[in-house]
Amino acid sequence: VGSTEEEEEEEEEESVPTFSKQELWDEIKTKSVTRMISTAYAHSMLVLLLTVQIHLLGGKIFRDQLERELERNTTRTDACNDTNSDTHANDHDSGHNEGIKSGLEKSQYDGSYHKQVLVKTLEYFFQGGLESLVSDVQKVVEAKVSDWRVMNENDQSVGSITLEDFDEGIERIRQELDDISFTQYICEFDMHASTSTCDDSLQSEEVRFILDETLDILDSPVFEGAKKDALFMTFDILRGRGYGPLFGGAQAQAQDAESQPLVTVVTKLKKICNSFYASPDETSEDRWVDRPMSSYPSIYLFHLDRMNSMRELGDV
Repeated sequence: VGSTEEEEEEEEEESVPTFSKQELWDEIKTKSVTRMISTAYAHSMLVLLLTVQIHLLGGKIFRDQLERELERNTTRTDACNDTNSDTHANDHDSGHNEGIKSGLEKSQYDGSYHKQVLVKTLEYFFQGGLESLVSDVQKVVEAKVSDWRVMNENDQSVGSITLEDFDEGIERIRQELDDISFTQYICEFDMHASTSTCDDSLQSEEVRFILDETLDILDSPVFEGAKKDALFMTFDILRGRGYGPLFGGAQAQAQDAESQPLVTVVTKLKKICNSFYASPDETSEDRWVDRPMSSYPSIYLFHLDRMNSMRELGDV
């Protein structure tokens, strides 16, 4: 019995795959770079999506208020023109007052339909779209930076990389990813199915209309321009404030940056990703801006919010 147990243990040990240091570090490298790239793309996607949907909601509320004001003015004009008799005027005013009250109750919009679309898109993104995005990014990272050797062949010496080589690797990844459509990660769900159990057919129609509006904007040239600008700005900040300083100071340039052990670089990329959620400090304030930088959730949002293409996207 004892020998049998020993044999089973030996078989289990043999069945466990063994990895060299190089293989393990390559996996860490892939996951670290994937995390950084995915965070940059996901952050840009959410900023653009929220910009579109918040402005759609704002536009709807503005139109609703304008229509109510026009209806109120029209009713007042009719009441002033109706001077046939005091009794008739009183009845007329009373009837119109009730009409105003009823009209306001019917036309006042609380944003519920837009909220439903926003909740559904965010649910889809975080429950399925984000996982799909990370999977797609990882495949590209594995293919485009396979020449980054964290450990050399003998598993003893550590590989190194320059800022220029790191930039080139990130650029290869971005060139492969820049052609992807954001829509597949944030809006690829069946809104009809999500509202099929609702008894109010008008709600389904309203939600469908809002979703179609959103999709039309996501497929527009204006959105494509804002997407490119947002990614360019995001990666520019990511280089300047994130991985760039790892190669020799905050002002390091590709031509004068020092070569660094790749093992050091990849292990610090996780901390760099946290910068997407860190508020700017007051020491970096620009006294010429209309809103303090430290009032933004992150330095990325501060710069994205000030892009002309982002403002144009809100005007679509």
